[in-house]
Amino acid sequence: MYAGYGEPNFHLDNVAASVRGGLNLISHSPASFEPMIDTYDIPENLGLLLGLSDHQKINGTEGMRQLLTEPIEREDFVNQGGLIASTIAALVSDNVDGVLERIWGDRFHEVRRADAKGYGNFTFEEFQELRRYLFKRERVAMVVSGAGPNMLFL
Repeated sequence: MYAGYGEPNFHLDNVAASVRGGLNLISHSPASFEPMIDTYDIPENLGLLLGLSDHQKINGTEGMRQLLTEPIEREDFVNQGGLIASTIAALVSDNVDGVLERIWGDRFHEVRRADAKGYGNFTFEEFQELRRYLFKRERVAMVVSGAGPNMLFL
């Protein structure tokens, strides 16, 4: 946890995996407000590949963060919460197929950032079409790494 103090704005998610390994779920205790980190093993048959991009984000990572200040629709919030919970349940129970089907359903960040051309010269709908194609044809899930534009393929 203390490694996070060196990170601007105390981003534990940026240091937890390198310090603890595995999958780290991070929250704050409702009782003490102290950070809580739960670590789980990654399924052995889940492959990861990082795709690096030379696309320049508009106003860098900070510009991508500014896109997230608008309120989120209730339906998106409820759906995203369900996807997060079921994706984590699939991960910790070694259900790789369940992970691959759920993990690329971000309704908070990627919609706004893709439409602002933060990931490349394409819209969110075009991005989703590519992801549907990769998932249906190759059984590959594609997500954005952090604020983008790099992509993570599972």
